[in-house]
Amino acid sequence: MYKNKNDLMSLIIKTLKANGLKITEKRQILIEVFLKSPNIHFDFDTLLEEVRKEWSHYGVATLYRNLGIFVDKGILSENIIGNKKYYELKMFNKKRFTLI
Repeated sequence: MYKNKNDLMSLIIKTLKANGLKITEKRQILIEVFLKSPNIHFDFDTLLEEVRKEWSHYGVATLYRNLGIFVDKGILSENIIGNKKYYELKMFNKKRFTLI
């Protein structure tokens, strides 16, 4: 369906623009984290660590806000296991969250 990460990034950007949202550098960094590791279910702390590798001052509130937007727009899915939330790409992913 989509040949590479650039195609996926372009589609995500189009989705955000179609919903009247700006394409900020911080949003692009967050998208890139998921595109680099599409099979990983990220919890908040792991995501914060990953985005801070690219932008050391990426704020907690900014990450919460962007995750909420991406879940709301169907880009990410949010799964709650126990008292922890996990996030993964939803738009392009047909796999299911599996606990072992």
